[in-house]
Amino acid sequence: MKDSWIYRSVLIIILTATVLGFVNFTASLALAQKKPAKADSEEVAVGRKVSCLATIYGVDEQGRPNLKDGLPKGIALDDEGKLFAIFLDRTEVQVFSPEGKFLYRFGKKGTEAGAFLLPMSIEVTSRGRVLVLDPELKKVLTFSNKGEFQSEFSFAHIQGPNDRQPMRCTKMGLDRSHDTLYLSDSANANIKLFNLKGDFLGLFPLDRTKTRAVAVLGKTSFDSQGQIYIIDSINGWVQVYSRQREFLFSFGELGSRVGNFARPVAVSVNSEGKIYVLDRLLSVIQVFDSGGHPIGIIKDTDVPDGLNSSEPFDMIMDQQGVIYVSLQGLHCIKILKDLGERRR
Repeated sequence: MKDSWIYRSVLIIILTATVLGFVNFTASLALAQKKPAKADSEEVAVGRKVSCLATIYGVDEQGRPNLKDGLPKGIALDDEGKLFAIFLDRTEVQVFSPEGKFLYRFGKKGTEAGAFLLPMSIEVTSRGRVLVLDPELKKVLTFSNKGEFQSEFSFAHIQGPNDRQPMRCTKMGLDRSHDTLYLSDSANANIKLFNLKGDFLGLFPLDRTKTRAVAVLGKTSFDSQGQIYIIDSINGWVQVYSRQREFLFSFGELGSRVGNFARPVAVSVNSEGKIYVLDRLLSVIQVFDSGGHPIGIIKDTDVPDGLNSSEPFDMIMDQQGVIYVSLQGLHCIKILKDLGERRR
């Protein structure tokens, strides 16, 4: 009888320890994943007054606006103000005038030279050459400003000194002053540098204070002073570097309150030094001063037809501070002007 009581007591202790261990493991796993909460409208900054200058839809084979099925991805501007937009539903690049009028298209689906399988990111050099990143083909393709295919290079064989996996890249940034490509390698949590010919130049000296082994680095952006802005979409921060690639400061962390990010995907900086960060999960654009301090937010209610559930993918800004945002959920690209006034 006594032995039976001892046996039951030991069994209870073992079961209790097992349950507590599982609870602690589950809590630790949840903390490690740091899944962001849904944005609380009472905990974000006051919205800013915004003007919607235009809404651009991709066009079908007959040149008619595709209002329901368009899937805009990466976007870029040339020095003349023409907009180059990847539309994944058609596996092509469509080009629009500064007023939003459709001009021409180029590219097609396939594996031959000049064709795409999964075009995602696009940049335009200071000389007007158009660069398209295809992560499925593991290539960067180069076209003339008119869409004539010129060359391509593969990054499938590129490996950094500490890489453990094949390179996986869906985002590309361009330092136009030095014609240097910044390819964000999410498989190895680093940024690889290339010239326009495809020569591998090495790794960007990323500050590892806040960067973990698991990171999804977004598109690298640059301001008019040459400062470099790097996003970690998973860990929720933005790092700022000098034009000499020296670390300056970082801002942001995972969360849904003002100054925090759930899934930052793009950064743009205007001539005054204000930093605009597009958050895909929260469907907002947060505005920061040049030191990374939050000063406002462009929310769903600030934009005609809204941003909520719009699945924003990319954002760029022209020299006048006009904002271009590709919105997959709304099948369009919106052109916005931040009027710099707080809504009341």
